[in-house]
Amino acid sequence: MGGSKTIEMERVHEKRGTQSLKRKRFDSNYEKQQRIETKKLSLQIEDGVPVKETPAFKTQDYLQGMVGTSGVDASSAVGKRQGMVGTSGVDASCAVGKRTKRKTVCAVNHTYRSTQAIDRKCILYVRNVREKFPKSSALSRLGDTSGSQLFSEVFTVLEATEGAKTRVVELLSEFGRKFKKGPTRTILTALCPLNKNATGKSVLTSKGCNISKLLQGHHHHRQVYLFVRACIRRMFPEELIGGRHNRKVLLKNISKVISLGKYDKMSLGQLMSGIKTKNVQWLLSVECNRCRLDLMSRLVHWIITQFVFVLLRTHFYITDTTFLRHRLVYYRQATWTRLHIQGMTGLLRRKIMSPVSEMFVRNLVSSRAGLGISTLRFLPKQKSLSL
Repeated sequence: MGGSKTIEMERVHEKRGTQSLKRKRFDSNYEKQQRIETKKLSLQIEDGVPVKETPAFKTQDYLQGMVGTSGVDASSAVGKRQGMVGTSGVDASCAVGKRTKRKTVCAVNHTYRSTQAIDRKCILYVRNVREKFPKSSALSRLGDTSGSQLFSEVFTVLEATEGAKTRVVELLSEFGRKFKKGPTRTILTALCPLNKNATGKSVLTSKGCNISKLLQGHHHHRQVYLFVRACIRRMFPEELIGGRHNRKVLLKNISKVISLGKYDKMSLGQLMSGIKTKNVQWLLSVECNRCRLDLMSRLVHWIITQFVFVLLRTHFYITDTTFLRHRLVYYRQATWTRLHIQGMTGLLRRKIMSPVSEMFVRNLVSSRAGLGISTLRFLPKQKSLSL
């Protein structure tokens, strides 16, 4: 008898444990579902959407039907449901207030667009016999107030403190002084020298130089990049760009620009990829993150378009070829000038073209007997030039 009673007591305890386990599972599932419904309710109140009626499976009838299976009283379940908002620590009105809280919108008109394309057509097919910066460039017109001139050209408006503006003007003035005294020609001669023949003399000054030797005088993209890198390191203050990290990233992106083909494109967002605005000291006083990004993008865009591109088209003639498809080659301006002279001499010698006077051209254009004036461009081949 004692053994049978013990077995029955164990069964009773086991049954009670199963019921309590079911009760716990039901409570946890119900609380989870109630939290989801509370969140949906707060979102509907915020958006102005009319609240739908509670489905049948969440009403008191459903809870009363669950009493027999789970052992949960319907009234206690309903009370638990009504007090769910308070027990969970989430109030519907508080949730609405949190959702409607937004950051202050910046009143500045941001001009930065990551999809803005960088126009590289300005560096192609530009001849510069003297290898000097053109007068149209802002860098060739720098005066005593070079910092203020560059500041108005690069940033136009800087939403920062007066101390930050003063520091930016000082950094730009330092760049202006280094640019005027910069040994650009010395760096160019050291990193991109003119081709020499077997006697050690320059190809341009040696006698009997044929056109095939001159065509081999183009420089590799790596040499051109080293020249641009040396100029940027010597002229631009590290603090202006934002430290070593930003300068390293900027130089890496400039290397990609130099290696692009004729029809390849690059956006401003690709140039800004990897640059950190938090490393720029003169941007710390700017509170808006978009403003900092906008100002840094203006500086990067100016460095690429008004310094790097002007530097390239001043010292190199950049063109495509017939044997490298759309890949661009870089000739020194002195080398291409000699190539151009030999190409024109060959056309005149073979009587493909003949010189005419300026008066004859004016009369021809005024009488509308001709098609007008056009430009002539040579395209390098492996051993000759083509029109």
